[in-house]
This record gives sequence, structure tokens and C-alpha cells, in this order.
Amino acid sequence: MFGSFQSCKVDILETDAVVNGNMGLVCTIQKVSVVLKTGDAKRLVVRETDCFERRSGEWRLIHQHASVPSGGDWDGKVTTA
Repeated sequence: MFGSFQSCKVDILETDAVVNGNMGLVCTIQKVSVVLKTGDAKRLVVRETDCFERRSGEWRLIHQHASVPSGGDWDGKVTTA
């Protein structure tokens, strides 16, 4: 997929980080602007979660998940219950 990109710019709109012992989570809301090699431009709002574990004193990325909310009108605000 990335081979079809001419360029890709990511702006971090929001960041939330939590550390508990040897585990850490970083959640971000990102605005992604992509220009394809065809010249078409695409813009997305993406939610990403990165999970880290401290091993031998170093933080290692152990899981990463990104999603694009359905519908094109999401404003990037996260509402929790």
C-alpha cells in the first residue's frame, strides 16, 4: 500500500499516554494527508494505539493498532463513558 504513496504527512492532534509498571500505552488522534503517485490527495482522521513493554530497561513496541472511524464527519474528539 505505501508503495502507491508519493507523500504522506502525519499531524498528531491529541496524545494520551499511560504508564503502569513495565507497560505503557500511547493513544493518538492523527490527521493523515496522503498524495498518491496518481496525484490524488486523501485526508483521514486516524486513531492509533501503541502498546509498549519495558524489557531489560528498554521500551519495546509490542502492539500497534490504527483505525479510521466510519463516516467522514468525525471531528477527532474522543468521548468516554
